Amino acid sequence: MGIEDEQPRSSSMPENEYTQLQERAEQLKAAINEKERTISEMESEISSKEARINDLQRELASVNTFSGDYRSAYKEGLRQYSMRNYDKSIAIFRNLFANYPTHKLASNCIYWIGENYFKKRDYLSAIESFQRVFEYPNSYKKDDATLMLGRCYHKLGQTEKAKSYFNQLLTSYPESEYVPKARQWLQRIR
Repeated sequence: MGIEDEQPRSSSMPENEYTQLQERAEQLKAAINEKERTISEMESEISSKEARINDLQRELASVNTFSGDYRSAYKEGLRQYSMRNYDKSIAIFRNLFANYPTHKLASNCIYWIGENYFKKRDYLSAIESFQRVFEYPNSYKKDDATLMLGRCYHKLGQTEKAKSYFNQLLTSYPESEYVPKARQWLQRIR
Protein backbone atom coordinates (compact mmCIF):
# COMPACT_ATOMS: atom_id res chain seq x y z
CA MET A 1 0.00 0.00 0.00
CA GLY A 2 1.62 3.26 -1.11
CA ILE A 3 1.57 6.61 0.68
CA GLU A 4 -1.05 7.84 -1.79
CA ASP A 5 -3.36 4.99 -0.74
CA GLU A 6 -3.29 5.85 2.96
CA GLN A 7 -6.26 7.20 4.79
CA PRO A 8 -6.38 10.92 5.54
CA ARG A 9 -4.42 12.03 8.58
CA SER A 10 -6.11 11.43 11.88
CA SER A 11 -6.99 14.65 13.69
CA SER A 12 -5.30 13.22 16.80
CA MET A 13 -1.81 13.21 15.10
CA PRO A 14 0.10 16.48 15.41
CA GLU A 15 0.85 18.24 12.11
CA ASN A 16 4.65 18.15 12.54
CA GLU A 17 4.63 14.40 13.29
CA TYR A 18 2.54 13.78 10.19
CA THR A 19 4.92 15.89 8.06
CA GLN A 20 7.92 14.03 9.43
CA LEU A 21 6.31 10.69 8.59
CA GLN A 22 5.59 11.89 5.06
CA GLU A 23 9.20 13.04 4.63
CA ARG A 24 10.51 9.72 5.94
CA ALA A 25 8.23 7.84 3.55
CA GLU A 26 9.60 9.88 0.63
CA GLN A 27 13.16 9.17 1.75
CA LEU A 28 12.40 5.45 1.90
CA LYS A 29 10.85 5.56 -1.58
CA ALA A 30 13.97 7.25 -2.94
CA ALA A 31 16.20 4.68 -1.22
CA ILE A 32 14.15 1.82 -2.68
CA ASN A 33 14.38 3.33 -6.17
CA GLU A 34 18.15 3.67 -5.80
CA LYS A 35 18.47 0.05 -4.63
CA GLU A 36 16.35 -1.13 -7.58
CA ARG A 37 18.62 0.79 -9.97
CA THR A 38 21.70 -0.77 -8.35
CA ILE A 39 20.18 -4.25 -8.61
CA SER A 40 19.38 -3.66 -12.27
CA GLU A 41 22.97 -2.56 -12.95
CA MET A 42 24.33 -5.61 -11.11
CA GLU A 43 22.04 -7.95 -13.05
CA SER A 44 23.28 -6.38 -16.28
CA GLU A 45 26.89 -6.79 -15.17
CA ILE A 46 26.29 -10.44 -14.24
CA SER A 47 24.67 -11.03 -17.62
CA SER A 48 27.65 -9.44 -19.34
CA LYS A 49 30.09 -11.60 -17.35
CA GLU A 50 28.13 -14.75 -18.09
CA ALA A 51 28.22 -13.90 -21.79
CA ARG A 52 31.97 -13.33 -21.52
CA ILE A 53 32.41 -16.75 -19.89
CA ASN A 54 30.39 -18.31 -22.72
CA ASP A 55 32.59 -16.50 -25.25
CA LEU A 56 35.72 -17.89 -23.61
CA GLN A 57 34.27 -21.40 -23.57
CA ARG A 58 33.40 -21.17 -27.28
CA GLU A 59 36.86 -19.80 -27.99
CA LEU A 60 38.46 -22.72 -26.18
CA ALA A 61 36.26 -25.21 -28.02
CA SER A 62 37.19 -23.76 -31.41
CA VAL A 63 40.90 -23.78 -30.60
CA ASN A 64 40.82 -27.51 -29.90
CA THR A 65 40.84 -28.12 -33.65
CA PHE A 66 44.36 -26.65 -34.11
CA SER A 67 47.77 -28.27 -33.79
CA GLY A 68 49.30 -29.05 -30.41
CA ASP A 69 51.73 -26.20 -29.79
CA TYR A 70 49.44 -23.47 -31.04
CA ARG A 71 46.39 -24.91 -29.31
CA SER A 72 48.07 -25.36 -25.95
CA ALA A 73 49.64 -21.90 -26.03
CA TYR A 74 46.35 -20.27 -27.05
CA LYS A 75 44.49 -22.11 -24.30
CA GLU A 76 47.14 -21.03 -21.82
CA GLY A 77 46.74 -17.41 -22.93
CA LEU A 78 43.00 -17.63 -22.32
CA ARG A 79 43.56 -19.38 -19.01
CA GLN A 80 45.92 -16.65 -17.84
CA TYR A 81 43.34 -14.05 -18.92
CA SER A 82 40.58 -15.80 -16.97
CA MET A 83 42.87 -15.98 -13.93
CA ARG A 84 43.49 -12.21 -14.25
CA ASN A 85 47.18 -12.70 -15.04
CA TYR A 86 46.93 -10.09 -17.75
CA ASP A 87 50.66 -9.49 -18.30
CA LYS A 88 51.28 -13.24 -18.73
CA SER A 89 48.34 -13.53 -21.10
CA ILE A 90 49.61 -10.58 -23.16
CA ALA A 91 53.07 -12.18 -23.37
CA ILE A 92 51.60 -15.50 -24.53
CA PHE A 93 49.41 -13.93 -27.21
CA ARG A 94 52.25 -11.68 -28.42
CA ASN A 95 54.54 -14.68 -28.68
CA LEU A 96 51.88 -16.67 -30.55
CA PHE A 97 51.34 -13.79 -32.96
CA ALA A 98 55.08 -13.34 -33.49
CA ASN A 99 55.57 -17.05 -34.20
CA TYR A 100 52.41 -17.53 -36.29
CA PRO A 101 51.66 -14.17 -37.96
CA THR A 102 49.70 -15.79 -40.79
CA HIS A 103 47.74 -18.27 -38.68
CA LYS A 104 43.99 -18.01 -39.15
CA LEU A 105 43.68 -16.96 -35.48
CA ALA A 106 46.42 -14.31 -35.65
CA SER A 107 43.85 -11.52 -35.32
CA ASN A 108 42.35 -13.35 -32.33
CA CYS A 109 45.72 -13.04 -30.59
CA ILE A 110 45.69 -9.30 -31.24
CA TYR A 111 42.11 -9.12 -29.99
CA TRP A 112 43.00 -10.91 -26.74
CA ILE A 113 45.93 -8.58 -26.21
CA GLY A 114 43.36 -5.77 -26.38
CA GLU A 115 41.06 -7.54 -23.92
CA ASN A 116 43.95 -7.86 -21.48
CA TYR A 117 44.79 -4.17 -21.80
CA PHE A 118 41.13 -3.32 -21.28
CA LYS A 119 41.12 -5.30 -18.03
CA LYS A 120 44.29 -3.48 -16.99
CA ARG A 121 42.44 -0.20 -17.65
CA ASP A 122 45.01 0.73 -20.31
CA TYR A 123 42.31 1.81 -22.73
CA LEU A 124 44.61 3.49 -25.25
CA SER A 125 46.66 0.30 -25.71
CA ALA A 126 43.43 -1.68 -25.89
CA ILE A 127 42.12 0.62 -28.63
CA GLU A 128 45.33 0.16 -30.59
CA SER A 129 44.97 -3.64 -30.43
CA PHE A 130 41.27 -3.69 -31.22
CA GLN A 131 41.80 -1.45 -34.26
CA ARG A 132 44.49 -3.81 -35.58
CA VAL A 133 41.92 -6.62 -35.74
CA PHE A 134 40.40 -4.91 -38.79
CA GLU A 135 43.66 -5.35 -40.72
CA TYR A 136 42.63 -9.01 -41.14
CA PRO A 137 39.82 -9.36 -43.69
CA ASN A 138 38.83 -12.81 -42.44
CA SER A 139 39.05 -12.07 -38.73
CA TYR A 140 36.54 -13.77 -36.48
CA LYS A 141 36.80 -10.94 -33.99
CA LYS A 142 35.62 -7.87 -35.91
CA ASP A 143 32.28 -7.58 -34.13
CA ASP A 144 33.93 -8.26 -30.76
CA ALA A 145 36.54 -5.58 -31.45
CA THR A 146 33.86 -3.08 -32.51
CA LEU A 147 31.99 -3.58 -29.25
CA MET A 148 35.18 -3.27 -27.22
CA LEU A 149 36.22 -0.09 -29.04
CA GLY A 150 32.91 1.41 -27.96
CA ARG A 151 33.53 0.32 -24.39
CA CYS A 152 37.07 1.73 -24.42
CA TYR A 153 35.91 5.11 -25.65
CA HIS A 154 33.12 5.07 -23.08
CA LYS A 155 35.69 4.45 -20.32
CA LEU A 156 37.74 7.36 -21.67
CA GLY A 157 34.68 9.62 -21.47
CA GLN A 158 34.45 9.98 -25.25
CA THR A 159 30.73 9.34 -25.44
CA GLU A 160 30.20 10.27 -29.08
CA LYS A 161 32.98 7.95 -30.26
CA ALA A 162 31.61 5.20 -28.04
CA LYS A 163 28.13 5.65 -29.52
CA SER A 164 29.53 5.55 -33.05
CA TYR A 165 31.17 2.16 -32.43
CA PHE A 166 28.06 0.72 -30.79
CA ASN A 167 26.00 1.95 -33.75
CA GLN A 168 28.60 0.58 -36.16
CA LEU A 169 28.22 -2.83 -34.57
CA LEU A 170 24.44 -2.65 -35.10
CA THR A 171 24.76 -1.69 -38.77
CA SER A 172 27.89 -3.60 -39.85
CA TYR A 173 27.22 -6.80 -37.90
CA PRO A 174 23.42 -7.05 -37.52
CA GLU A 175 23.64 -10.82 -36.97
CA SER A 176 26.29 -10.54 -34.25
CA GLU A 177 25.66 -12.04 -30.84
CA TYR A 178 26.82 -8.67 -29.47
CA VAL A 179 23.93 -6.65 -30.92
CA PRO A 180 21.97 -6.81 -27.62
CA LYS A 181 25.06 -5.65 -25.70
CA ALA A 182 25.57 -2.74 -28.11
CA ARG A 183 21.95 -1.72 -27.61
CA GLN A 184 22.37 -1.92 -23.82
CA TRP A 185 25.43 0.31 -23.96
CA LEU A 186 23.65 2.82 -26.19
CA GLN A 187 20.76 2.97 -23.70
CA ARG A 188 23.16 3.51 -20.79
CA ILE A 189 24.99 6.43 -22.33
CA ARG A 190 22.14 8.37 -23.95
